[in-house]
Amino acid sequence: MKSLLTEMAVREVSTQCTFALKAYENINHKAGSTDLVFSSVHSFLSHCHNIWLLLVNQKLSQDVQPRTIRDILGVNPSSPLKNTHLRNMLEHYDEELYKWISGLTSSSRGFIADFNIGIKSAFGLPQGTIFVRHYDPTTEEFSILGDTLELHPMADAIRQIRASANSWIESESIRP
Repeated sequence: MKSLLTEMAVREVSTQCTFALKAYENINHKAGSTDLVFSSVHSFLSHCHNIWLLLVNQKLSQDVQPRTIRDILGVNPSSPLKNTHLRNMLEHYDEELYKWISGLTSSSRGFIADFNIGIKSAFGLPQGTIFVRHYDPTTEEFSILGDTLELHPMADAIRQIRASANSWIESESIRP
């Protein structure tokens, strides 16, 4: 017998995938609004984090221990969603900002750019410019404090995960 807990976890994975993809779609469609682009990136990464947590939590698949929802849905253990570094940076931005500013020396303090959208070189900024937060719609890369993450492979993985979750729900659901 399938567990209601497992089923609800798979349903939540599907829901979080839907929310993540809606945020992802908003990123490039809102390119005229810096606030909407960066809030959509943040939302996308937050939903990605929620998906990964649901996928790897062994308590959510008690009826098939020691497997996880990730195993049940056939998600690759090296999925792009596994990289949580930038999501953690956003979640703990206060700490990351402190570490970054504390690590700057007078010689490393150059021009600082924040909340930029576009190809970095197109801004005509001096060499060594520090981009605090940056989104390049041509590569779909988000950068924060020097670390960069490609969003497109994550969105592709989410589409596959949502399809697997929806297929599982259709075939395994204990709820009518």
